[in-house]
Amino acid sequence: MKIILINNLYPPYQKGGAEKIVELTAQGFREEGHEVTIITSKPPSGEKIEAEQDIYHLSSLYYHLDKIPKPLRLFWHVWDLVNWKNYIALKKILKKENPDLVITHNLKGIGGLTAKALRKKRIKHIHTLHDIQLLHPSGLIIKGQEKILSSGLTKLYIRIGRLLWRSPDLVISPSHWLLDLHKERRFFPDSLKKTIRNPLPNKKTKSSIKKEGDFFNFLYVGQLEKHKGIDFLISAFEKDPLPKSRLIVIGRGSEEEDLKESASRDRVFFLGSKDKEGVEELMRKADCLIVPSLCYENSPTVIYEAIQAGLPVLASDLGGIPELSQKGMVELFIPEDKKDLIIKMKEIKNNYDYYRKRAERKKQELKTPDKREYCRKLIFLI
Repeated sequence: MKIILINNLYPPYQKGGAEKIVELTAQGFREEGHEVTIITSKPPSGEKIEAEQDIYHLSSLYYHLDKIPKPLRLFWHVWDLVNWKNYIALKKILKKENPDLVITHNLKGIGGLTAKALRKKRIKHIHTLHDIQLLHPSGLIIKGQEKILSSGLTKLYIRIGRLLWRSPDLVISPSHWLLDLHKERRFFPDSLKKTIRNPLPNKKTKSSIKKEGDFFNFLYVGQLEKHKGIDFLISAFEKDPLPKSRLIVIGRGSEEEDLKESASRDRVFFLGSKDKEGVEELMRKADCLIVPSLCYENSPTVIYEAIQAGLPVLASDLGGIPELSQKGMVELFIPEDKKDLIIKMKEIKNNYDYYRKRAERKKQELKTPDKREYCRKLIFLI
């Protein structure tokens, strides 16, 4: 089968978990014997649209969108909804490749007319939800700002989105929370809709055993942005220091330099970006992963990676994350509540044997499909 995967970013241009999922899905389909092509975006270069190593790059400002002044971003979002240049480019690629199936992911920067291009060609279409960018241009709901989905402009944006998207053959979401949010706003009325957890690599991560006398290592993996809660986490960690504890930070973002200047160098360590193997190795050496998001997360890939490593997880009680807590895989704390966060951090540190053994049990119970199982399930459903 000839399959095209479309996502607004793809390595080496990557920022979040969606890119990891697309990369794993591509690997899974190829291992299953399918022919896979990627359509993604990159910053404008003036180059013609052409295939390179089975990847088509469309020109887009999306990768550097955070550098555009906020007042101008509104105009960019309007243009993105009706980006006819990328629409024409997509039609040319689809005509040339003639795929049997197209799986779309995040499309900000690719263009709001993507679904229309697929309907014109009558191609089987699966859409994967990762965030709320079909409901709000930012793709984010920040704690305390839930009313953004009720504003007049947002309601207009949602109506336009419903009109453009209509009903793909299949819509999948890693969390019930995100799928329900779209169903409540009448998206995809005639689509088959399923909740399927994001895939993980085939191999099982080796677990590490904490040695007596070591520092207790809390780990953060993600973008260094305010909505991810990294500022909040460092502030809480330094306000109420835990004895013989360190915070290891993996990732990059617009807050990096400010955080480095304000954080204690002997307790908070910034290691920059790491590849999959580097993250896996650091998870083996860590004692607890913290996901301190101030935004409503869908089903963060990093949590599954930690569970696969047998690593205890402490995360914000927001979005789709509580669904994992119901299965005992994640310990929750009250979002934006430094006192509750520190209490839970102390609880895990002081009762580490219990939490580590529980994490090891949950690792064995993890029902998330590996990449090949995930791909077989999609083919079966379509």
